[in-house]
Amino acid sequence: MTRKHTPSYTIEFPLHIPLWQQHRLEKKFNIARMLYNACLGEALKRHKTVKSDKRYRALLNEPKSKERQKKLADIRLEYGFSAYGIHHFIKKAQHKFKEHIGSLEAQKLATRAFQTVEKLHFGKAKKVHFKHANDDISIENKSNQTGLRYREGEILWGDKPTKRIPKPKNWLCMPVSPKDDDEYAHLALKDRTKYVRILKREIRGKTRYFVQLIQEGYPPAKRNRKVANDETKRIGLDIGTSTIAISSDNQVELRELAPACHHDEKELRRIQRKMDRSKRSTNPNNFHENGTIKKGRLTWNYSKRYERLREKQKEHYRKAAGRRKMSHEKLANDILSLGSDIRVETMRFQSLQKRALRHEITRTERLIKKNGLENPLLSAPPQCCSLL
Repeated sequence: MTRKHTPSYTIEFPLHIPLWQQHRLEKKFNIARMLYNACLGEALKRHKTVKSDKRYRALLNEPKSKERQKKLADIRLEYGFSAYGIHHFIKKAQHKFKEHIGSLEAQKLATRAFQTVEKLHFGKAKKVHFKHANDDISIENKSNQTGLRYREGEILWGDKPTKRIPKPKNWLCMPVSPKDDDEYAHLALKDRTKYVRILKREIRGKTRYFVQLIQEGYPPAKRNRKVANDETKRIGLDIGTSTIAISSDNQVELRELAPACHHDEKELRRIQRKMDRSKRSTNPNNFHENGTIKKGRLTWNYSKRYERLREKQKEHYRKAAGRRKMSHEKLANDILSLGSDIRVETMRFQSLQKRALRHEITRTERLIKKNGLENPLLSAPPQCCSLL
């Protein structure tokens, strides 16, 4: 029996938990990071083994066909280069940490690691990154029945307290408390929860924890949002790297993408120059006399000053991403207020960005750039399309 696919949406809440729960949550995140890195390393090994197979390389040179694709898929399965192959690999490692990470949560981490390497395998990415101790990370479940789950206004995780074990070391009970005047959140919590995701983020130098509930159905309508639920009103969009052209029955407009997302380029370059000077002073043996980095495997030592500058740079990018997302959401609301039948030209944004780096600036773009837009590739056009 096939599984039914139903629409879903995400709602996020901050977690306000005591210090002892933060310590337990941090332990779970560290274990999840190690499991993810182990899956990523194993997937990379299998990717390299598949690529080194002579039959696989010979098939890649043949013209595309269904038979060729099937043979390539069979060779990948032969070496275990699949999501289920990585699930089987992580099963033994997860069993050692079963008190802290469930099997379904470990499978999600394995799937995420395989999808990362799969992009590298098919040429959609240049390299993959392992998770470091200070990186943002998330853990999610596959269902809301066992393990990480939501029950009656609380996030439950681990073994429940019993008479035999009144205080289990892996038990977490974290309240989800939306504001009293947040009508949207209260309506969203009435829908069925498919699964739960917990996130760890670093904001202004402090570690914050958030929970995302993936709810079944469509999000509730907001009171202050104007949406034209009229499918007869057609809207045409032409999206560029930094601008968007909007055409409707009533108006034609050329707007800037993410006008609020302005980097302080001078401050950012100043931070990066300080980081480069610090790195060169603490690692003099990793550079040639002409200042270029030596090839091969190198060991890098970073000073505390460098770590502070890196946190400052990370905070700078985090704020810019938040402003960009908010700007795109405002633009999406403005477009939806004009009509419901939205037509967008299909295009590959990666090719568009490459061409934007070497094309001549037109008069329209010169006027927009004069108004304050510095880098046209900071606007993230695909993110705007995904919101619509």
